[in-house]
Amino acid sequence: MITELTFGRIREIFLTMQRISGKETSSLFAFGLSINKSKIQDCVNAIAEVDKAVLPFTNARIALCEKYAVKDEKTGKPVINNNIYQGVDNNPLFQAELRDLINLHFKVLEENDRIMRKKISIDFYTIDFEDVPKLIFPADYDILSVIISPPKSATELETLKKENEELKKKVADFETIKEE
Repeated sequence: MITELTFGRIREIFLTMQRISGKETSSLFAFGLSINKSKIQDCVNAIAEVDKAVLPFTNARIALCEKYAVKDEKTGKPVINNNIYQGVDNNPLFQAELRDLINLHFKVLEENDRIMRKKISIDFYTIDFEDVPKLIFPADYDILSVIISPPKSATELETLKKENEELKKKVADFETIKEE
């Protein structure tokens, strides 16, 4: 199935495939992932080169976030919720330094944005829905929808919805335990 995607979307698909590759899956699913990873490998290599160029900006931005973020009273470490440093959004000193940092790295960031928006057509190998392991999170289906065929029957769709609800409950339970 030929699909036109941005390099940014290809990165997201590749990272998801990499994460899932380490899990126990059926041989058909693993085979499909392997074929599809090889089909986007050149794009992934180009993205890696762009990432190298953006790395100095990324490291400086993280250091800036850590400098201005609210600190945990016990550990003294920056408070991060949902991958967001807390307390930096409304800090004028942080905003000013971030603006300077962006201006300093503007050309590299602009090139990164241009490349990540670039579109390419990929002829993906389609993996049958039935071959997708149950370990996959609902968000993974959204990301990998370009390589997974839809369920063939309403019964399979209802089963998937039920499994997704059960997974969401397990994740919520895990988050509750993790917070305690």
